Amino acid sequence: MTATASPADYRGALGWTTGACWMGCQRTAVEVRWIGPARFNGPYGLIDTKLFACADCIDRLHHQAVAELHSTR
Repeated sequence: MTATASPADYRGALGWTTGACWMGCQRTAVEVRWIGPARFNGPYGLIDTKLFACADCIDRLHHQAVAELHSTR
């Protein structure tokens, strides 16, 4: 397994910032980056917002995506 680059390595170029991870870990005050839009429809109507994730959760999602890619071939 290769080492994952830390958010500090890409802070300026890829938009890392300090905030809350919206993914499984739900940590706060960690380095996160925008990974895409999120849309929710509920009691407050349609909400469009930005989805942020930490490096650990991005890495986990990446591995899940690769595994899914290989399982559908």
